Amino acid sequence: FRLWYSQAGTPRVKARLTSEGGRSRLHLSQETPPTPGQPVKEAMPIPLRVALHDRARNALGEERLIVLDKPADSFELGPATDL
Repeated sequence: FRLWYSQAGTPRVKARLTSEGGRSRLHLSQETPPTPGQPVKEAMPIPLRVALHDRARNALGEERLIVLDKPADSFELGPATDL
């Protein structure tokens, strides 16, 4: 997490959820805009606690901690739900 102190700027995270074959996948990407003296930024480690929520049953799936530490990554979350 030292990068948070040595690199200026705040990362912008985009998220997209897809469901296929009974499984859900969370696609995440991050980008930190250039700042004076640091035109190129490295991917920051961003911890996220995530869970799937089923509207039909009003049930919350098991929470888990994921860390986005690349420019883009995807994570399988479990059975597809009615989101």
